[in-house]
Amino acid sequence: MIGTLLNQYRLDEVIGQGGMGVVYRARDMNLERTVAVKVLSAAFRADPDYIARFRQEARIQAGLNHPNIATLFDFFVWNDMPVAVMELIEGESLLSMVARSGPIRVHLALPIIVQTLRGVAAGHEQGIIHRDLKPSNIMVTATGIVKITDFGIAKARRDTGLTQVSTRVGSTSYMAPEQILGRPVDERTDIYVIGGTLYELLTGRPPFQGLSQFEIDSAHVREPPAPPTQYCADIPPSVVNAVMRALAKDPSERFASADEFIQALPDLGGLTDCAEPQGAGAVHAKHAVTAFVASGLLALAVTGVVIFLARQRHGGADHRPAPSMGPAHDLTGQWTGAYVDGSGKELLHLQNLQLQQLSNGAVTGGFSYAAGGSAGDQCSLEKSNYSAQSKRLRLIAHCRNPEHPKYLNVPLDFNNVDPGASTIGGGRLAFHLADDVVVTLQRVNGV
Repeated sequence: MIGTLLNQYRLDEVIGQGGMGVVYRARDMNLERTVAVKVLSAAFRADPDYIARFRQEARIQAGLNHPNIATLFDFFVWNDMPVAVMELIEGESLLSMVARSGPIRVHLALPIIVQTLRGVAAGHEQGIIHRDLKPSNIMVTATGIVKITDFGIAKARRDTGLTQVSTRVGSTSYMAPEQILGRPVDERTDIYVIGGTLYELLTGRPPFQGLSQFEIDSAHVREPPAPPTQYCADIPPSVVNAVMRALAKDPSERFASADEFIQALPDLGGLTDCAEPQGAGAVHAKHAVTAFVASGLLALAVTGVVIFLARQRHGGADHRPAPSMGPAHDLTGQWTGAYVDGSGKELLHLQNLQLQQLSNGAVTGGFSYAAGGSAGDQCSLEKSNYSAQSKRLRLIAHCRNPEHPKYLNVPLDFNNVDPGASTIGGGRLAFHLADDVVVTLQRVNGV
């Protein structure tokens, strides 16, 4: 359907696909603006129930006017196909953010959740319960604004028929216990899922994981989640208490409203890292360190993975701190590196890796690479960081060639780093793309 004109909206490219519909980037030819157009999937266009749900989503979203809820511009039927036109959100989902960067620092995660709660509160004031909140449909824009999307199964408190309480709807990995059991839902159902989303932001993992959906469902209904400090030791107690209360099995034990949840969250002004727990539990938290460099409270957390073209936003003056000159804590210099698998085979060779450590802990630079006997493109380091306190280094590559090896997509973590050493070893991919890959860096020259 690319290039098709639906009324005044020209479909330019597919940018997403959900349970009921396909979302396109489109051009409003009358108002000369870019929008998102969602159409009901072809498989459901003959199903009256799905058509009614699609129309209900548009009706509910049109009735919600709040900065933290995606705006609906238009709804119509084109050749028997329901079409919804919405604001195009240039940003990144929370799911993508965690997958890209691991756990999010507390002082960055809380403003995201507070904005989410404000958007949800606006819906609750109108009698709307979302019922399908999850990290994949909570977006953060390039300016740090949270946008809640996908009201496809939202329930108005007074509605019947499509939203009967015995109907099990929602994304089961994030369902509240009462949804799994087919019991009545209310505002506290959304509170549970937001608590689980905050848990995942802080720890890099959802509250419950299992080998099957049955195991996950059973855990939501019967098992208490492990405290988030099991995976990230430095979460303040007040935040831990708020998360655990939001995740209570009994709705009566949760926050009664989104506003009450907000009031329970502290206002953190300082930078709080996620540190690994000590002792036996530490092995479960080896990836629990995030390396975001705070250039602002939220703006750094929104490099575009969904539709935000981040490369166009790095122009302008450079106001970063001057490079650190202390030789005892400086990674500045030229390096080479190798990605090696468990058999000892070199998968990727980093050439001319230039590192520059800044006084705030940020690490900048770039490199070229070779893989499979052929040379690759130039890559730059973005939002990379070295923490002298924890002796951890995270490198995040941005490569211009879309065909670069998959390993370069994944943040790279080094522990127990001596910045003055000639070799930095034991580098691991920040999440489970390939656990047996180890990376070693060798200094060529520099401090």
